[in-house]
Amino acid sequence: MMLKKRTKVVSVTVLSLAFVVVLAGMVAVLSRTVSGGLASFRFNGVSTPVAGGYLDRQLQQSFTVPSTKTFGFSTPLGELTVLPTSGRQIQVDASVQVSGAFGVPPSQAQKQIQFTSTNNQNGRNVTLTYPHGTLHSATITIYVPQGARLQVENSLGKIRVQGGSYQDLSLHANMGAVDVSAAVTDALSIQANMGEISYTGPLAKQNNFVNNMGGITVHDTKVQKVQYNLSTSLGQSTVNVPSANLAASGNQLSDTVPGLGPLAVLTCTNNMGSIHFQGV
Repeated sequence: MMLKKRTKVVSVTVLSLAFVVVLAGMVAVLSRTVSGGLASFRFNGVSTPVAGGYLDRQLQQSFTVPSTKTFGFSTPLGELTVLPTSGRQIQVDASVQVSGAFGVPPSQAQKQIQFTSTNNQNGRNVTLTYPHGTLHSATITIYVPQGARLQVENSLGKIRVQGGSYQDLSLHANMGAVDVSAAVTDALSIQANMGEISYTGPLAKQNNFVNNMGGITVHDTKVQKVQYNLSTSLGQSTVNVPSANLAASGNQLSDTVPGLGPLAVLTCTNNMGSIHFQGV
């Protein structure tokens, strides 16, 4: 009887040791690695990417757009800057970081971060696209020739326009400020849902500023005839044009500033925030 009990104990011990060996083997083949900043798990020699790491990609692409057509660019988020160029093409540079998606090889996901371009009767539209993962950050610079027609949309982030001359300029920031220092001849349109709007430069023939939450500041740098209509639901509208000896304040302001050249029409509408129109 004693011999049988010892045999049973030895059998249990052998099974326990075997389980430990198998478990150690599984731990050896199941390892977590990081490739290109993207985490992955390796099991039996097969690497499977998982979410959590980041993929970086640098983009640069040039586009030819006739002066009679509009170049449109849109991004879900990022810091976007527009600068003038002496060239004839529009160039877009971007530094993009996207989080990895589960089950997608890093090289494939990285390659598919790109600019997607489509043409329509109004011109060309370019969008920053990333089929896999989540966009973490983007720094975008657009170089635009003189006299172009430009339309920019940014869902989350600031839009800056620093210098240059545009025939038409349309900017839309859903959540972010819009800061413009430029010249526009025909049509200027700036819209923000939540963020400050600031424009410095000569007013175009038609100027439209709309904000839901945040201030609007317009500084006309040219002595010209301006018909303005300023309206804010919650806030104060002010006008100051020293050359015309004109100063006014209130929720709703409407008047015409005497000046030279063709008439410039200025319309500012704000739901929650101030409006300030500054002349020369």
